[in-house]
Amino acid sequence: MERLSVHLIVDIVYRLRAGQSVRAICRDLGHYRGTVRRYRNLAKKRGYLDPARPLPEPGEVLAQLDPTYSLPSSNVSSVERSVPELICRLIGAVLAPQTCVCGDENGFLSGE
Repeated sequence: MERLSVHLIVDIVYRLRAGQSVRAICRDLGHYRGTVRRYRNLAKKRGYLDPARPLPEPGEVLAQLDPTYSLPSSNVSSVERSVPELICRLIGAVLAPQTCVCGDENGFLSGE
């Protein structure tokens, strides 16, 4: 089974809500009927095909309709976590370069 982008999944749901057939969606988008049926069944189970209900945000659609998708465990990047430590090391290197254990003889940080 092929994995689709969030835009294609939302497009399939919009087309299904508009009454387009699975075969027509496959012809227009170039995907297998099994793939479109799978997303149709998942969307029906979640109530996304009910025209009375508003369609949720694309991120929620992706999380609900793509079983292989999982939300990121953290919004903080691995680089951002080390910023406070890096700032402390830089301040130490500037204020007291001769005593800085993290830099070279000129007080510059090494690439380690």
